[in-house]
Amino acid sequence: MLLGRPGSVGRALVQHFLVGTFAALLLGGGVLLYDIAGLATLIANSERGGLAVFLLFFGLVTTFGPIAMLFGVMGIGEERDSDNG
Repeated sequence: MLLGRPGSVGRALVQHFLVGTFAALLLGGGVLLYDIAGLATLIANSERGGLAVFLLFFGLVTTFGPIAMLFGVMGIGEERDSDNG
């Protein structure tokens, strides 16, 4: 199974995705906590504030998660290149 073995590619990609998700949650939380560009105020005064928060975090997670996975894939190639030389 792809995720079953320690050190497998699937496990590494899931770990990188989780790191990207964590970074996205930190960024989104920071934006709302510090009310950057008045976004938290706008959401608080909106009828559909819950939807706005969901869309904010959904967009961040779907951006940062795959980017972190990309770094993981690029790191696999570097590990293989450094073994030969």
